[in-house]
Amino acid sequence: MITLRTLWWFALAVVAMLVAVWLADRPGTVTAEWQGWRLDSSVGALLVALVVLIAVCIAGWLVYRWIVGAPVALLEGWGESKRKRGYRALTQGLAAVAAGDGAEARKQARKAEQLLDEPALTLLLSAQAAQLVDDRDGAARAFNAMLEDEHMAFLGLRGLIGQALRDGDQAKALAYAERAFRLKPETPWVVHSLFDMQAQVGHWKDAQATLDAGAARKVVTKDKSRTLKALLLIEQSRAAQADGKLAEATTLARDAFALAPERIAATERLAALQIAAGEGKRAQKTLERGWAAAPHPDLARLYLEAAGESDPLKRVG
Repeated sequence: MITLRTLWWFALAVVAMLVAVWLADRPGTVTAEWQGWRLDSSVGALLVALVVLIAVCIAGWLVYRWIVGAPVALLEGWGESKRKRGYRALTQGLAAVAAGDGAEARKQARKAEQLLDEPALTLLLSAQAAQLVDDRDGAARAFNAMLEDEHMAFLGLRGLIGQALRDGDQAKALAYAERAFRLKPETPWVVHSLFDMQAQVGHWKDAQATLDAGAARKVVTKDKSRTLKALLLIEQSRAAQADGKLAEATTLARDAFALAPERIAATERLAALQIAAGEGKRAQKTLERGWAAAPHPDLARLYLEAAGESDPLKRVG
């Protein structure tokens, strides 16, 4: 296939031939005198000498450029080769993580760290490799290092949350979850995890705020938000009863039942408090509404208790 370069050289050769023919048809001599020296030459020979001189100068310039630029080119080539080897190690390390080979993953992670000057790419591999070999300290170091990079901070927090939960450190896990929520409040697992942790430690207002934020961003559906709010009120009711605040406990249970009468836990909670307060009739009405929404044997047992039929024989008869 004829290339542009081939055409260029062909055109140059044609021009040279035409010039040579033109000079042959017009013979002549050139004389030069300088400092007692005399030079006689034909026009053709002089032109050939000039062409050779120009060619030598160009060749010399190219050699000079090559000598000066060689170290830079070598360094660039070495750097490119180094990056390729680094990415290869990173790829092999991720494959080892997927295969569950912790030792190989850690080996490739160390190699990638040495070859690549991109911590954001290698930190996650290092953390996962450390987790595979149960190196908690190594994983924690990698996850904490991720916090220094704005693009990796969220992943680092997720890893630290998981570690804290496995270690049973609820307070630390909650603190990390709050930071993750501030970074990406639209992420479903963050919203649900933070809500669960806040509810478990009794941070009711914070849990409600998290739930409302999730619903506002459509991370939590309206129906799910309603159910979770009811469960939150049930837990608050239990806490109030444990503190001897029965009136408050009943109010909270009533609010939960109003939100989600189909939740058996809400029906049981309100009915049990009403029975304990001697309000059997009210408890029966509560249980009837709950049964209509979601029949369950436990509701039938409570109904008999609300009716005053605590004797098993009477229940059968």
